[in-house]
Amino acid sequence: MTRQKILYLTYESLKTQPILRSQVIPLIKAIAEQSDYETDLVTVEESPDRFVRQLSSSVRHLPVQKKNFLRDMVAGLRFMLKNGKNYQIVHVRSYFPMFYLLVYRLFRGRFRLIFDMRGLMPYEFKLRARRRPVYMRYYRVMLFFERLFVRMAGVIVVVSANFQRYLQSVYAVPEEKVFRVSTFAVMRADTPAQRKIVFPDISDPLIFVYSGSMEEWQQFDSVCLLFLEIQKAIPRARLLVLTNQADEAMTFLRHFGDDLFQVRTAPYQEMGGYLQQCHYGFLIRENHLVNQVAAPIKLNDYFSAGLKVIISPNIGDSQHLVEKYGLGLILNDYSHEGVCRFVRAYHEDLQENYDKKLIREVFREQFDIGIAVNKYIQIYNQLLER
Repeated sequence: MTRQKILYLTYESLKTQPILRSQVIPLIKAIAEQSDYETDLVTVEESPDRFVRQLSSSVRHLPVQKKNFLRDMVAGLRFMLKNGKNYQIVHVRSYFPMFYLLVYRLFRGRFRLIFDMRGLMPYEFKLRARRRPVYMRYYRVMLFFERLFVRMAGVIVVVSANFQRYLQSVYAVPEEKVFRVSTFAVMRADTPAQRKIVFPDISDPLIFVYSGSMEEWQQFDSVCLLFLEIQKAIPRARLLVLTNQADEAMTFLRHFGDDLFQVRTAPYQEMGGYLQQCHYGFLIRENHLVNQVAAPIKLNDYFSAGLKVIISPNIGDSQHLVEKYGLGLILNDYSHEGVCRFVRAYHEDLQENYDKKLIREVFREQFDIGIAVNKYIQIYNQLLER
């Protein structure tokens, strides 16, 4: 039987974007193993990635060299004009490849196209414009083209129910055109820690963890404020920060006592070993459209390690899941007064022991990679029937 060919396009790099290794590579590898689909993965690299080439005979890596936006779009169009007819489905991750596919459609006509949006890029630029007003130009341009991309796609994939409602309310996208596939995690809960987390001043620390970057929208400053109040109420509380921006993290933590925190940088495959030593994970976000439609991967990482979480409301579908399955606590107000009220109300809950196996069971039911794999295979099958 002839295997159907998928072209998976992204304007990201395996070298600089860990999300490709944690989400895209496991996904296309599993799809290849469980179906008759072959995938050619296009990323922005300097050379073919050996790790990808060794994954499966049905997954091929096609690196393209990044130069500048205009030249990259021209190179993408040339590639499609030369090779586009070899693929039954074109699967686009995020926005940028959609620009040259708009032009390609003028030459090729209609083709089976999946627009896997992942987030609302125009509004991400709008957030950045708070610090650099020039990004408002990008916001307006991307908002204009977003409408064209949505119309051109045969299928749109989103990560949350709020995202789906956004498309239906703003662009009147038919319900049957939009598929919801949440993010997932593939970290093993039993991954051994590369190095045990030890706080020399205390034998039984209650470790709270923040995993992520120091970008403003990640609200690490609010995490620090919340932890300081928790530590006042629970003296054995300690903070672990997992980030690739250790220097930036230290600027936030400079007023902490040195014995209250540790900052670690770890590759994704080692994070599970650190997380399983912790008690609660932090996920705080501003109440903004970008976050309202999101499905943060770090939430899945926490659950895969058996952690309960402290989250702010209105992050995609997260609040509903946390409340439905008892997966943690909701911080509705992260002003100083709101944080103090939260700690007074929940300081006993924050110290309670809980069964991490129950959290992992919910994770397997809601966020296992197998759920996403089956959904994408279903999408591919339905698209081929059109």
